[in-house]
Parts: sequence; structure tokens; C-alpha cells
Amino acid sequence: NNAAWKDSDDDGYPDQWGDGPTFAQDASIPVSDNGLTIDKFPLDSAAYLDDDNDGSPDAFLNVNGTLATALANGITLDQFLANTVAWKDTDLDGYPDQWGNGPTFANDNTIPLTQGGLEIDKFPNDNAAYVDSDDDGSPDAFLLVNGAIPTQLANGITIDKFPLDPAAYLDSDDDGSPDSFLINSNVSEFNFSGEESLVLWLDAADPNGDGTVPADGADLTTWKDKSSHGRDATGGTAPIFRKTGMNGKPSIEFYGPKYLPVSGGNFQVHEVIFVFNSKTERVFTVNGHSTNKYAGVMGSDSNGTRPFVFYGNSFHGTPNNWYLNGISQGNNANYWTGHSFGSDLREYVLISVETDNPSASRPYFIGSGQTTNNTDFMGDINIAELIAFDRVLTDEERREVQSYLSKKWGLEASVDSDGDGVVDANELYTELSDGTTIDKFPTNNAAWKDSDDDGYPDQWGNGATFAEDNTIPLSVQGLLIDKFPSDNAAYEDSDNDGSPDAFLEVDGALATELVNGVTIDKFPLDPAAYLDSDNDGYADAFLNGATALANGNGLDAFP
Repeated sequence: NNAAWKDSDDDGYPDQWGDGPTFAQDASIPVSDNGLTIDKFPLDSAAYLDDDNDGSPDAFLNVNGTLATALANGITLDQFLANTVAWKDTDLDGYPDQWGNGPTFANDNTIPLTQGGLEIDKFPNDNAAYVDSDDDGSPDAFLLVNGAIPTQLANGITIDKFPLDPAAYLDSDDDGSPDSFLINSNVSEFNFSGEESLVLWLDAADPNGDGTVPADGADLTTWKDKSSHGRDATGGTAPIFRKTGMNGKPSIEFYGPKYLPVSGGNFQVHEVIFVFNSKTERVFTVNGHSTNKYAGVMGSDSNGTRPFVFYGNSFHGTPNNWYLNGISQGNNANYWTGHSFGSDLREYVLISVETDNPSASRPYFIGSGQTTNNTDFMGDINIAELIAFDRVLTDEERREVQSYLSKKWGLEASVDSDGDGVVDANELYTELSDGTTIDKFPTNNAAWKDSDDDGYPDQWGNGATFAEDNTIPLSVQGLLIDKFPSDNAAYEDSDNDGSPDAFLEVDGALATELVNGVTIDKFPLDPAAYLDSDNDGYADAFLNGATALANGNGLDAFP
């Protein structure tokens, strides 16, 4: 066949026609000629066909007697053969995981929700659902799976009863009030895109900068900079990519004399925020040794003005203002003053620190605390992410970046992004966007609100309280209305005179009066009075202009 001669991967499909270009070099060349079909993957014998030219094969070939399941670069079968915007659909539900080789929605919630007539899958590993309008992790609806509609995701999450409100999803009794609230992750997102002060951004979840990752255990010779400045960390002695090194998420392992110089020349760093851990528990080590050994996520050959060197279990020198897991540590907190990154350095921490002598334009190195020719500064650490700025962030900006990192790396249980004393995992919503609070009666759709938490509802559904409308039912579905909805000492007032028929137990003791000082009603069926100090059946005083009790008894002359 004189149409072709070259077949680099020996799969039976030519790289090019004659001595012409490959399809990758010129997409206008014929796809077929003289009975042959061009190989869209000329260096990979696993496939040749890619009709929509999106880099994912339409089918796989037999390699060494076995049908291939992926290309050498990890790309799998194209699930959207005629659509160039997507190819990957892990759960085979008809909704793509990502656009091209870009990030999933979980990794970047700014990506488009629709492209080329397709909708992104918010649950790319679960074929039961794809849509989640409020991004709270609970689906708006379920898909048909094996002929039936599921009732929950694989993780047990059920349908979102509040699909447009990220505060909650559960409402067992369908009364419009949630059974519980979710973590308040509705923090303003830091706008990384176009932020000129962002001078370096290294992400272990995206070390190649294109949504792909190396093979687990592979040397990472270049860690791509995701800022707009192209300061890739490259050269040096390559660290190792670990697919599940950080809480089941990727990390870059700098054990032993491993470091990566930051390319692009000297630059200023005023504040850097990073997530990392140590190989060892109590002190930082270099090749397992700690005496006169140092470490650093990011360092410089600037000698005395080096910005971030670790020693023992903290900073070696006195850093400017710094934050540990979101909590301010001030500017006099280091190893020598008794401050520590934690009792177990193997636990990942989030640190934000301002640079000493920030106006200095320096060369920087990742994985080395100071220098490239002294391995005593190349500690045994793992780095998940590093974000550096050429200005000091505002408190709100720092909170946004810390919140982003906390959520991304699963650190909510230890990080307090806003420094308010409550870790992110416990920063729950307290109400829906319409003001509805938690359902105090989650299995009874007659009521949800109980302001004083005494077990008696303020109102039925969203209706009036008894004080607003005394014609409402006193009981519904086994519940009794609370006549004192803001006072947990009582709920019952048969004659509606403002004095309770009985008191409830509060903090282990029976209450003796309401918060307003009103005591028990000695005449619970008579609205004319409630006080009878000597219990003789005659009222100490009358209410609302009354002159006698219903039984004719007048005022007690000797109360």
C-alpha cells in the first residue's frame, strides 16, 4: 500500500500519509486513504480512532492478547463520541465528570455547568444522580438505575428537600423545617483568577496544571505553577508524587535531599499559605535525623533573611504574623519560645505566614528551608498545596483562602478559617434563607418550632402562636401547644390568664416561676385570678377588672 509506510506503535494503523504530517500536526489531512485509517494515537498501540478529536479513543484495541482499557497517559474510553467538550463519565450515567481534561466541579466550582448540550455531573462517581443546584452534596433528583429510582447515594445521602438552599437537605416529616443543618461552607471564594498579587500556586491535586496527575510513586520533575506567572518548580532533585498521601488526597513527598527550584528568577513574597506535614511525629528530620537539621516548605538562599525555616516542631526564627490552622499566633511564636505546630507533626496543618524582610526579591526553593547545596535544610515533609502573594492579605481574604484549603484537603475538623474559636466542621448554618430554623419535631409534620426547647411547639406549621390567635387547636397529632413559647418553665395555661397551670423541670429542678416572675395559677380554670398565697381559696388579687371568682368568692381580706 503506497499510501503509508510508518506505524510507530505497530497497531496496524499508519502515523501519516507518506512523509506528510501526523493528524496531531495537521487535522486537515484525510482520515482514510487507500483502505487505511489514520492513527490518532500514533505512539500508543491501545487505540487509533477518535472521531471527535478530543484525545479520548472511541474504542480500544487488543494489546498482547488483552483488550486495552486506557491509553498510556491514563485516558479511558470516550463516553461522548460525537462531542468534543467531554469524554469522561466514570459512573456511566450520561453526564460528564469534567470538560476535556479539566478539573471536576468538586475541584473547581467555577467551571461551566453546561457545554455542548451536556451538563456536568456533580456526583461523578455515583450513577444515582448528577444535579445539585445548591452544591450541598445532596442531589436535587435521582436517576433511573437498573430499572428503579434509587432513594439515596452510595454514601447514604438522600434527596435534597431544600434544593436551592445549601443550609440543609433533610426534612423527614416534609413540614418545611430541616431536621438538621449542614456545615456553613458558604464562604466567599477568593478570586484566584486574574489576581496579580498571586505570585506562585502549587497544587498537589493538579501538579501538571492541566487536570492530569502522574502515576503514583513517579518522580515529579516539574511542579506546574497555576498562577499567571509561570513560575514552575523544576530541576533540583525530583520529589515523589503520592496519589493518596494527604488524607486520601494527593501530596508531593520531599523525603531526603529533595527540592525543586522555582523558575522565572527572583521575586517577592509577602505572605504564603500552605498545607503540609512531617514524616516524623515530634520533630522535623532530614533523612531521619533531627540534631542541627532543618526543614522548609519554601525557602531561599538569602541566608540571614531566609523567610521560613522549621526547627524542632515549629519555626526556627521569629516569623512575622503567622496563623496555625486559622488561629493567629502573633509574631513571637517559635520553637525557642515553646510554640509548636502540634503534638504530632504527621498530622497535616494549614499555615499562613508573613515574610521577614518582604521587600527582598529572592530565589525560592520548594522542599528546602534555605539552600540548594546544604542538605541539612531539606526536611522529610509532604506538601499538599502552597499559595504565595506579593502583598499581605486582608483578614477576609486570608479567611477565604484558608477556608478553600480547609475544605479541599479535608481539614475542617482542625482548621478554624475565620479564627472565631469554632472549627470549620462545627460552623453550621442556623437557619434557612427564609429564616426557618431547625425542626424540633422532625417526625411530626404538625409542628417544627419550639423556641424555648421545652418539647411543646410554638405554633402549628407556619401558623400563628396562641397569643396571636387563641382559636387555634390546643393539640394536634399528639402535641400540645405552648402557651409560653419563650419560657421553658411552662407550657399550659387552661384559663389563658398568663399564669401556668403547672411548672416543668428546668436544669434538673422544678421551676417555681416564669422569667417575668409570675407564679403558678392557684385558680387554673378561672381567668379572674391566679394568686392565693395562703391557699384558702380566696384570691390575693383579681385580674383584668374582675371582682369575684367564678364560684362567687371575693377578694381575700387576709391574704
